[in-house]
Amino acid sequence: MSLPSPPLHVPGCRTVHYQYRGTCGLSMDEGALMQTIEELVAACVGTIEASHAARERAITASRALIRQCANCIRAAHRGELVAATALLDGASDTALRLRTATDGYPELRFAGYTQDALKEFAEANLVVAFLFGGELPDAATLQIDPAAYLNGLAEAASELRRAILDGLRRGEVERGERLLGLMDDVYSVLVTVDYPDAITGGLRRTTDALRASRAHTWRYDGGHSPGATCGGHGAAREPIWRVSRAQNREPQSA
Repeated sequence: MSLPSPPLHVPGCRTVHYQYRGTCGLSMDEGALMQTIEELVAACVGTIEASHAARERAITASRALIRQCANCIRAAHRGELVAATALLDGASDTALRLRTATDGYPELRFAGYTQDALKEFAEANLVVAFLFGGELPDAATLQIDPAAYLNGLAEAASELRRAILDGLRRGEVERGERLLGLMDDVYSVLVTVDYPDAITGGLRRTTDALRASRAHTWRYDGGHSPGATCGGHGAAREPIWRVSRAQNREPQSA
């Protein structure tokens, strides 16, 4: 390391001049000092260049992963198991590519675009398992960080409302009951995960969105269903299809 010698005061000059010398005590001229600075900067630039290249690969993979997961969820809602499985296999390869690109770069692994993509990957896997009755994969199996997995679980449960409404158009009431029970189960567990958002990746907001979706599926019928007491506090909580049938049975007012 170079150390400055005591300042040199040049007569008639207000500038304070320093003469640098190395640890061996020999003075270092300006050319050698400049070469040392360039070497220090070049080492840092090399590291930054590698990080930049990894970031570009991670961004490309994350965009592809989000697109594949969205298409997989759409196929699952259409009941196309073969197509959803094929898209999920492709998403698995892309998720592996994303994890590989961010290995050794924690600032990239935990960046928003990476975690969002992995969250979508968890959501796609869980939606397929929910809708087709498969085994629910855990975070370790998917190689996803816990916060991204839990947020994906909450969003997957919110997707079930769409599946319930689509099923009701086809008269699939029993399936709707089962999916609504899954929404309740997921919400009742996630609401107990009470940690700062900086740790959970904003899980509280995602759980609140699930609560809203769940509440719109479990509607209070305002006392219309059989057995409900009068008044708002006595309104029965029923699934939307039961509320609709009860209201349709009411006599029309003149």
